[in-house]
Amino acid sequence: SAVIVVVGCLIVAVAAYDFSDTGFNQLLASSLTDLNVERVRRHLSDEDRSGLPDKSDIHDRSGEFKKARGHHWKSCCGRGNWMKRLGEKDRTTVEDCMLEINNRFEPISKNGHLTESFDDMFSCAKINVKKMRVTCMGECIGKKAGLLRDSGNLRPQRIRSYINNELNQEDWVKPIIEGALDKCLQNTSFSVWTTLETGDIRCNPAMLSFHHCIWKEVEMNCPEIQRRQDPKCLEFYQNVTRS
Repeated sequence: SAVIVVVGCLIVAVAAYDFSDTGFNQLLASSLTDLNVERVRRHLSDEDRSGLPDKSDIHDRSGEFKKARGHHWKSCCGRGNWMKRLGEKDRTTVEDCMLEINNRFEPISKNGHLTESFDDMFSCAKINVKKMRVTCMGECIGKKAGLLRDSGNLRPQRIRSYINNELNQEDWVKPIIEGALDKCLQNTSFSVWTTLETGDIRCNPAMLSFHHCIWKEVEMNCPEIQRRQDPKCLEFYQNVTRS
């Protein structure tokens, strides 16, 4: 299959998610933060865990300091947040993917050639590695959930079944999701990505791109009565209207 090499900070793959949607980026960041916090809490001793408020400052056995402030991005459509962890029903599977991705990317963090670039938090090198990690995480979770083929491309029927049967949906959102599925499953094949920084690590953006598509369709077609009214969501829908 074709391989797209990402040069610079821009993703130019046709139909693939390019990380330009601020709202969806916040959703991804929120999911990854929650996963890290939950993983740390599960590995703490009962004594250590009992002294911690829910989702507060956490110090794991390696001494790594983590914070979770609880201001996590939620869907602006409805009260639920079913979209946030699409494909993540099995928490053990998600932890396995986190470990797998960390192991795959470990050599990159030890690459002396990239050290100076990584010191700059806004460098293209660091941004590209983060994009690849998110892409690879999505592919790993999607495969383990049975939603992707070995190539990393989408399995439409399994995705429909998973979303309709496994995810908790309110009646009002079901027709919106059906319409979103019809649109977002039109393109099921994507070229795998790599970057100059990640070299031989190649991942398919199909799951990430599908996640973004269905999230955007549901948010944009949300009934007025179901739209959340907090400041962040009001701003989000103002931006959607302008675009």
